[in-house]
Amino acid sequence: MRPARAVTTALRGIAAAVRRRPATVLAVVLGVFALHVLLPPLLRASLDGMLTPIAKQLVYASLNGPALRQEVEAELRRQGTPQEPEIVKAYNEAIDRKIEEQEAALRRCVEPLNAVKWGAFEAKAGEKGITLKAAAELR
Repeated sequence: MRPARAVTTALRGIAAAVRRRPATVLAVVLGVFALHVLLPPLLRASLDGMLTPIAKQLVYASLNGPALRQEVEAELRRQGTPQEPEIVKAYNEAIDRKIEEQEAALRRCVEPLNAVKWGAFEAKAGEKGITLKAAAELR
């Protein structure tokens, strides 16, 4: 079967399905639209508390502890003779900075989800199918 013929056959089938069940097609289209509008704020809200643990996992997975400790010790030696508690404190601060940087990068990745402030919908069974009301507020 040639590609053009396959496309026209598919389009004819879709048109026949729409003519036979317009309410079902409309319900599916509205459902997809509602998910497209409502899912970003829900997803964004669910991700907000998870960014710090995810950032920690990403940092610890890629962290080269001995190399970082060596960098910290070298930096402290330039300022004087460091004691072990100072090295440990500076090392932990360096890890915390890396986690904060990773979390900031993750927050930049989910920033586009902030475009939708909130969304709501209501679906009711009606005489001729489904009545769907949707509302959303964009920033």
